[in-house]
Amino acid sequence: DMSAQLSTKVCSYVLSTFCGVHQFSQVKSAGCIFSLLSQLSNFGLVGKLRLVAAVFWTPVRGR
Repeated sequence: DMSAQLSTKVCSYVLSTFCGVHQFSQVKSAGCIFSLLSQLSNFGLVGKLRLVAAVFWTPVRGR
């Protein structure tokens, strides 16, 4: 499944980037992720990306 591979690559890139570079500003990075989600929703990846966003958001919210 091409879209599944693409979404996996995008998600891993986004998460690694935000976890590294934007660690000092997690609220902003969460906002960036959600804006990215809204853009990617056009490609039908919302379900998978929402799951990733939820997994990413939980540790951020817990700190």
